Amino acid sequence: MPFVDRLVTDTNVLIDISSSDKNVCRLPNTVNGQLRKLRMERRRSQQGDLELKNAVTNISHDLRTPLICGCYSIRFFNLRAI
Repeated sequence: MPFVDRLVTDTNVLIDISSSDKNVCRLPNTVNGQLRKLRMERRRSQQGDLELKNAVTNISHDLRTPLICGCYSIRFFNLRAI
């Protein structure tokens, strides 16, 4: 896929330069290294968000279940008292 087409579909495309000049190649190598680090941090952040959402869901379930049982027990004993 040509570089221009990749830019349209993926804004985080690594830079590829063909040159025998070391100075010309150094800049894209540095940018590509930073882009790789950014991608890794983004994946870690997304994983952390997912873990947080799962923890909140589990905590919510852990709290809701005993509360519902408690409410039904109170209603049951109130009905028996009548």
